[in-house]
Amino acid sequence: MAGIKRTVRRAWGPEQLWNGNTESLQGVLALFADATRSHFIRRRRWPTELAQHSVVRLATTAEVAAFLSAC
Repeated sequence: MAGIKRTVRRAWGPEQLWNGNTESLQGVLALFADATRSHFIRRRRWPTELAQHSVVRLATTAEVAAFLSAC
């Protein structure tokens, strides 16, 4: 949420990022559109691509230590 607030503030105001560069509202909207499009493409594609890999869920440091010692 903080990233969105910061980006909107930069797009609306004259805040400089670096070397005189500023964000434009058009650039922010293009970035948001690209992120949204990429999200849905990856959401469809990744489950089939990642299905060949096994998933190990480690919730504690003890589980991580046990997993690494078994490798």
